Amino acid sequence: MDKHIVALGGGGWMMGEQQSELDQYALRLTGKSDPKVCYIPTATGDSSVLGMVREVSDDMCLIEKANECDMHELVRLQIRAFASDRALCGSGPPGYDSYDHQRYAASCYQYYVIKQNSQRVGGFYFLYQSGILQLIRLFIAPDYQGRGMGQMVLEFLKAHVLPGEVIELETPTFSVGAQRFYEKQGFQRIKRIQYGASDAYLYRLMVT
Repeated sequence: MDKHIVALGGGGWMMGEQQSELDQYALRLTGKSDPKVCYIPTATGDSSVLGMVREVSDDMCLIEKANECDMHELVRLQIRAFASDRALCGSGPPGYDSYDHQRYAASCYQYYVIKQNSQRVGGFYFLYQSGILQLIRLFIAPDYQGRGMGQMVLEFLKAHVLPGEVIELETPTFSVGAQRFYEKQGFQRIKRIQYGASDAYLYRLMVT
């Protein structure tokens, strides 16, 4: 595969603006109809956006650090995203419907919001220490699932770890769809964890 280096002098994604002609040129070099781009700003005054930008069209998806004004909407999104969990076992994951829990998670973990055209459509948070990134929660609004956002989040997480380090996560034993998704992304089922009323599987991916 041919490799290209494109130097951007400013504007476009780096300033949080719409895509410039140079941005679109760089995307077209990938030869893909739905390319994914990881954008990490520097400490010199770039946009506060830290995440991924997908698609050459105006239909743009971003990952940004969650803040206080996101919390109420993140609760509403989780209530929708975990509706099937409630139907199967009577409840969602711990704190999914609690505003205070979101604030706690944001203070203890790295919490990000997923946006589609500036609209919040999902979120996730993780803990990264001692060479292990633990994806604690990932949720996407039901009407936005199946659009590649979960895969985009995993690519984002891979960019946070070094080669040879691992990403770990747990998924309930009844979440067959989630298990298939993670296995398709290369995760290996390690063991079953007993929590009493609802067990979970531990999955692990070594990043190369």
